[in-house]
Amino acid sequence: MTGISRTRWRFARAGIWGNSLGGTLAALAAATGTFFDAVCANSGSAQPSEAGERFPRFLDKIAAMMGTADRARGTDMLARLDLSERLPDLSCPLLVLHGGNDTLFSQQNVRKIHDLAGSRDRTMLVWDDGEHCLYSYAAERNAIVAGWFRTRLEREGGLQ
Repeated sequence: MTGISRTRWRFARAGIWGNSLGGTLAALAAATGTFFDAVCANSGSAQPSEAGERFPRFLDKIAAMMGTADRARGTDMLARLDLSERLPDLSCPLLVLHGGNDTLFSQQNVRKIHDLAGSRDRTMLVWDDGEHCLYSYAAERNAIVAGWFRTRLEREGGLQ
């Protein structure tokens, strides 16, 4: 947290952007405090345990990130990342992105991030033929997100 605190000290406003499970974690970070002034969740899920149900090997990756080979610990971690009850506390501007052909996270659970968030400034964009994290639309996605962050972070004090 020290590095984040130092960065925040240098800038009037701060945003966070996460892709895939990182999108879930970005929304969680924004919902659990007032540090971030804007958040983009690209292909994150309000209920990331859905990926483990469809793709059990995903649980092995989560367990490995936790330093274990125990799939049950991966399952438990994903269950604890359920955002449903935390999202009403997300009050900063929110941008949610999703690909209609995403096989890891369902549009229903990605949409929950948008729909359950307490933010009055929230947008969801869906590329009907986009895949997970919108990699085939990377340039377009990045331009949209950069413009969206610039607009939100320039408000009230601007970028410094």
